[in-house]
Amino acid sequence: GRSRVSSLPISGLRELYREGLVRLEVPVEPGDRLAVPPLTGFVMNRVGHDAMERMLYDLFVSNDETAEVRQLASLLDQPLDKVLIAVSLACRLGFAKIKPPGPLLPPEPIPGGAPGPIPGGAPAA
Repeated sequence: GRSRVSSLPISGLRELYREGLVRLEVPVEPGDRLAVPPLTGFVMNRVGHDAMERMLYDLFVSNDETAEVRQLASLLDQPLDKVLIAVSLACRLGFAKIKPPGPLLPPEPIPGGAPGPIPGGAPAA
């Protein structure tokens, strides 16, 4: 079954890894954002018909670090579950990283609503 690495004793995990009995997965959520540093070591076989290789290439050239994975799936016109798998693979191979969540932005003012406080000024009346 599935277990998080952090919940397993390191000595047992190393032994399982040596025996080839461990499969690493990088969990990816639809709302995650992907950072793709300059690629080194990725060579695409342009004449091959490997769908995952093509998906990885499309992810790398289409990625915008502000876009969520679900938006990339829509942009690429691919099922979200397949894009999640491709992003996880790209992270496992070291070609990409999941970006940490950014700071929350202040809420947008509501048109016609009461004005908010003025920074450095007196409270709105």
